[in-house]
Amino acid sequence: MESWLNKNNVPTTVAKHRETDTFRGLVLSTTTATTPNLQQSIITLPRSLTLSTTSASHWDSELATQLLNAVFLGSSSPLSGYVSLLTNGQYGSSSAPPPSLPLDSSGLPLSCSSSPLPQWTSPSSLRHWSASERSYLIECCGPVGERAVKSAIDQLQSWVKISGSDPTGILNTDDIKDNRTLWFVWAMEAVNSRAFRGVGGVENGRLVAAALIAQGLGLASGCVGVGFDEFSMVAGGGVAFFIGLGVNIFKGLRNPKEVLMLPYIDSANHDAESKNLIQYNPIKREFEFTWGDADSRQDEELFISYGDRSSVDLLINFGIIKGGKEGRESDRRIMAEMLAQTQ
Repeated sequence: MESWLNKNNVPTTVAKHRETDTFRGLVLSTTTATTPNLQQSIITLPRSLTLSTTSASHWDSELATQLLNAVFLGSSSPLSGYVSLLTNGQYGSSSAPPPSLPLDSSGLPLSCSSSPLPQWTSPSSLRHWSASERSYLIECCGPVGERAVKSAIDQLQSWVKISGSDPTGILNTDDIKDNRTLWFVWAMEAVNSRAFRGVGGVENGRLVAAALIAQGLGLASGCVGVGFDEFSMVAGGGVAFFIGLGVNIFKGLRNPKEVLMLPYIDSANHDAESKNLIQYNPIKREFEFTWGDADSRQDEELFISYGDRSSVDLLINFGIIKGGKEGRESDRRIMAEMLAQTQ
């Protein structure tokens, strides 16, 4: 992942993936000379290295289709490093052949019988729990547990239906036998556990205003000491510059509800109290992960808030519970008991 990022001019000296967690976890790197300052940009990611959609109702299936296309392209995909991360090196690297994923007109794989499914990207999520584990969740949490289990089943069955298969009798991922359906569900899980909504947009007006002021001051300083004719030429160029700048800013602000997958940035784990931010710079067309947690130190994990999500939503899509860092437990019975304590 890091080598792919460096190849695409994305610095990885400040943050790195946690070695013990393939899919998730970013830490402040020991290779950086100093601890980052507050509001410093830790990661800058070009828009060209993202997946995005503005669809209101089918955003996850559209992103899942884009992700499957990237997997199908393998090492030739512009997102090959991201594919390699999400498939644990099974696909995407130069040494790994692309899977046999011929796509139909809707972008879904036609047949994947010869292509083994990668590891699940959110293996602790509720859709992977066994019947006995779900029963224990209901026993611990009562109606909340029942609602969580029903929501997880409904979500999974809707994904199976979108893929063109019959969802009847499918209660968790172990019940899916068709490899084509499994691939689509794999992509939907990756999207629903990693995508961000509403990054950038009007909430980053301060960033845009600061850039405009800086550019304006630079233009004004360039006019000092020139004659009238030269000033007219500079001013004319300045008008054209600001028109072009305005167009770029408009492009950055026109879709505040855009849904994106942000490689590298989306590896950060959830902490509801984190003050780290993801912002969009419409002038540079880059997404920035800015450092805001004053108590972070080198070799410690970097977090991001996934937003104001319910305990049920966190359990279904991420396999964690409300409360931040303490919620990530591999023992599902402990997770059920912790969820009961949050009610």
